Amino acid sequence: MTTHPDGGHGKTLRRHSTILIPVTIAMAVVMAMLTATACQSPDESQPAQKPDTPQAVKTPDEPQPAAKPDSPQPVEKPDNSPPARELGKRQPIEEPEPESIPEPEQAPVVERDPDEVLEKLKEHDALYEAGFTVTGTTHADDWLALGLLKIATTKTWRFVYDADRCGYVMELTDHEKPVYMERIANAKWGPSYDKDGSMLVSLRAKQWGYWGDDASGNQYEDTLVKVTPANEVTEYGKGYNTMLYGPGDVGPNLPKYTILWSLGRGYSKLVNQIISAQERADGLIMVTGVGNKGEDWPGRWELEVDPSADWMVRHARFYSNRAPEKIDGEMKNDGTTRSAEYCIPETATFNFSGPIEENNDKSDPFKPVRLTFDPRVKLFDETLYADAQQTVMRSRPPNLTIFDYRTTPTRIYQPDDVAK
Repeated sequence: MTTHPDGGHGKTLRRHSTILIPVTIAMAVVMAMLTATACQSPDESQPAQKPDTPQAVKTPDEPQPAAKPDSPQPVEKPDNSPPARELGKRQPIEEPEPESIPEPEQAPVVERDPDEVLEKLKEHDALYEAGFTVTGTTHADDWLALGLLKIATTKTWRFVYDADRCGYVMELTDHEKPVYMERIANAKWGPSYDKDGSMLVSLRAKQWGYWGDDASGNQYEDTLVKVTPANEVTEYGKGYNTMLYGPGDVGPNLPKYTILWSLGRGYSKLVNQIISAQERADGLIMVTGVGNKGEDWPGRWELEVDPSADWMVRHARFYSNRAPEKIDGEMKNDGTTRSAEYCIPETATFNFSGPIEENNDKSDPFKPVRLTFDPRVKLFDETLYADAQQTVMRSRPPNLTIFDYRTTPTRIYQPDDVAK
C-alpha cells in the first residue's frame, strides 16, 4: 500500500524518525569515547610521576599538553639553599671559621693597693703577736743515724707565742719501726754498732723550745734503741741534749717558724715591700713582695692572701736571691676554724727550705711537714712558757750534754762531769 506523504502513515514515520536521530547521535558519541579509551597507550593511563623520578625522553614531535588557562603558575623564587647532597657520596664536615668560636671570658683581676694590703697583714698579725696558745699534731719523717735512716713519725705539741716570747713542748706518740742497716765500710758517719753487731740509734721522744729576753734554746730527750740484724728493736736507755743561744738568736727558730707560718701568720714581718697585689675572681689576693726569710737571707715572696679568713696567708713561696728560680721555702694550708677572735686553718704542709712536693734531693736537709691544728685557740699560756724556760735553762737530767753557742768557740760539756 502506498502512503501519501501527507497521509497518516507518513506522519507516523516522521514522528519515529524524530525520536531515533538524537539516540543514534548519543550512541555514536559513546562509541567514539570507548574507542578512544581502548586505543590509548598504557603509559598515558598511569598517574603523573613524582618530580624525583627520572622522566622518559619525549620525541620532538610529541605534542606537549597545554596549561589550563585557569591554573595559576607558581612564581619562581631565588634558591638560596645549599646544593643538594649527592647520593652515596660522603659529604665533608664543614668546620666553623675560627673567628666564629667565642673566646672564653677571662676571670676579672682587680688591682689592690700594695700598701693597704701590707697594712692589713700587719693589723691581723698584731692579734697573734699579742699572745695566743695553740695545739696540734705533726706528721713528718725523722732522720736517724746522721741522715742515713728515715722513719715516719707522729708527734703532738703545744705552742705558746707572743711578739717577744715563745715556748713549746713536742712529744713522740707514734713512729715507724727502724730497720737494721748493714755497716758501711770506711764510712765517715752513720749509726754506731755494739760488739754483737746490733745497730744503735736514738729516737727523738720529747723536745722543748724556749725564746726569751735572757736566752733561747732547745732541750731534746732521746730514747736509745738497739736494732739487731733480725730487726728486733729494744730500748736500752735515755739521752739528753741542750742547745743554748742568745736572746732572739735564729738558731732555734725552725720549730717556731714551722707552726707560726703554717698558721698563715707572721708574714708581715718578712715582707718589706709589696710590689704588686691583684685580687682574683675567687677573692684571693696574689701578692709579690721583697723581703727575707731570716737574717742575711734576702729574696722574693709570693703569697696568696685570703681576706675572708682574716687576711690569712693561704699559700706562700720564697725565692732566695742566690737562686731566684728555685723554691727555697713553701707553705700551704687548708680549711678555716674560728675560735673566739682567732681564725686558723685546719691543716697545713710546710717545708722551710724547699717545695712542699715530695722530692728525692738528698742535699736538702728539710722535708715537708704536715700539720693538723686543734680547733680551740687560747690566750697566752704563762704556765707552759714557764715550764719551757725551766726545762731548757735549768733542767739537768742525767747523761745530759750541753752545747753552749753563746761562747766562741762553742762550749760542749756534761754537767755530771763538771760536778765531779
